Amino acid sequence: MKRILLTATAAALMTATAQAHELKTHDHSCNVDLQYAISLDNRQVTLTDDGSEFALANGELRHNGKAIALSSADQQQLRRYEDGLRQLVPQVNAVTREALAIAGEATEFAFATLLGPDHESVKEMRGKFANLTSEIGKRMDDRHLPSRAMSMQDEDWNIAGGGASLGWSVLSASTAIVGKAMHAAFDEEYAKQWQAQLDQMEHDLDQKVEARAELLEAKAESLCANMTELEKIETTLAASNPALKRFDVVRLRAEH
Repeated sequence: MKRILLTATAAALMTATAQAHELKTHDHSCNVDLQYAISLDNRQVTLTDDGSEFALANGELRHNGKAIALSSADQQQLRRYEDGLRQLVPQVNAVTREALAIAGEATEFAFATLLGPDHESVKEMRGKFANLTSEIGKRMDDRHLPSRAMSMQDEDWNIAGGGASLGWSVLSASTAIVGKAMHAAFDEEYAKQWQAQLDQMEHDLDQKVEARAELLEAKAESLCANMTELEKIETTLAASNPALKRFDVVRLRAEH
């Protein structure tokens, strides 16, 4: 019976880690982040953060409206950099949205299977994921990214709306599952049914998300390779031109 309890608890906790406060798919793959918000239009790429603005267009760079003197080599590197940013913004948007969709569907499916689709915790969680998806849509799209888009923390996505956050909704549902597992620990017949339900849920969940998760991982790896290349270009530019030392849009994150 202890195995039933441990299995159920583990299932709840593993599912809870899929929540979308930190999008672990790309967090696991690369250790860089964006220090500036990025906006794209047909003429230029604009990078803004706390009163500092860079405008990048076809090898020319302006800081707070003032042109920066550049060598031909610098201009060539900046053209590559601009091309990379124009690829990066839709990449981050696509990976973020797909990661959230997978996390939301997998989390809801697991808890709905174990608690029932009409359980109050499941309905609350469903609403929180819908709110989070809407909030992300307000903050990013294929032409705009907020700063620090790769390491959004729980407080950045506070969508409580008068109720508990998404994390608390997951925790509440997990607690309900542990209650069912406790029942299974003392009722052998119920325990058999519960274990069969867990096994079926695991199988169905793999079928539901595995292929999408593998495709997402490939996209995230491509995104991270692009960010790493952009960071290398920044390092090269800073070494060749002292005026570009503040041009630090993509930054390595400290290990914790």
